[in-house]
Amino acid sequence: MTKQKKKKLCVTAEGKRRYISVPQARSKELHEYLRSKRVRSARTGLHRF
Repeated sequence: MTKQKKKKLCVTAEGKRRYISVPQARSKELHEYLRSKRVRSARTGLHRF
């Protein structure tokens, strides 16, 4: 069985902040990954977990 490729994420800058546009299904996974690498991140936006 082959692994499905995940769509690349898009990074957007606004002033000093950078945002990653993430499909809702992957947002929690990405947040947990960033936290494990000691990257400060916030789960903000229209979607709730």
